[in-house]
Amino acid sequence: AFTWLLHFTLVVPYVTQDNWLLHPYLIIYLKNIHRLKHASDTGTFDEEGRMYPGKFEQIWGVLGAEELRSYDDVKRLVRANKDVADPVGWLASTISWTLLWLVARDERGVVSREAVRSCYDGTLFYRIAEARRARALASKYE
Repeated sequence: AFTWLLHFTLVVPYVTQDNWLLHPYLIIYLKNIHRLKHASDTGTFDEEGRMYPGKFEQIWGVLGAEELRSYDDVKRLVRANKDVADPVGWLASTISWTLLWLVARDERGVVSREAVRSCYDGTLFYRIAEARRARALASKYE
């Protein structure tokens, strides 16, 4: 769903291109990923792609909790980071956090602090794959 949504809109592949023509394979060029920063993001990463631990901690200060317990927490977080003159950024933040909530929540519907951190450091999908593999093995031997 992430890949389809990202590429269906063509915003990410187009903005990261080096030229005016869109690559036929919709490649995302990471060297130009800074072009996708918007005013309504959490500010956890700078233009060079370095993570600010203090900004990551501010996410949880806005919520007053250590986890996203429901979709209402997601909406509250997006509202707290909205920039008045950035409606495209509102949409981007809403889509990003909603997809994170859908993918990273556990069986209780909670997204933990570690799940969000793993999204930021790029290990979320490895964790999800490992959890699914463990569940499949457990059900296989029951």
